[in-house]
Amino acid sequence: RRKRSSFWSERPTETDWLDARRNEHASPEAVSTARNYLEVLLDRIRDEWSESAQHMFELIYVQELSPDEVATRMSMNRDAVYAWRSRLARKVRALRTSIESSGETGDGS
Repeated sequence: RRKRSSFWSERPTETDWLDARRNEHASPEAVSTARNYLEVLLDRIRDEWSESAQHMFELIYVQELSPDEVATRMSMNRDAVYAWRSRLARKVRALRTSIESSGETGDGS
C-alpha cells in the first residue's frame, strides 16, 4: 500500500440518513429477500472460513473498525490489516457468486 493516502478514503461518511431513506421505500419482499441472502452468506462464512478469517471479518466489516484500530487490537501492522481486508473482500465476492449460481436464498429453495 502506498504511503500517500487520500483524505476522502480515510474519513468515514455518516450515511445513516441515506440508509434510512433507502429502506423507507423497500418493499417487505425486498427486505425479506435481503435478510435471507444475508443469513445464507453468514452461514457460509461460519461454515467455510477459519476462525481468524471470521474474526477479522467481524472487526473490519461488521464493527467497521479503522485499520489502525484493528491493527492495535490484533497486534499486527496496518499493512497486514489492509491485506486481510482485500482477501476478505475477494472471499465475499466468491461466496456471493457461489450463492447466486446455486440459487441459495435461505428461504427453503
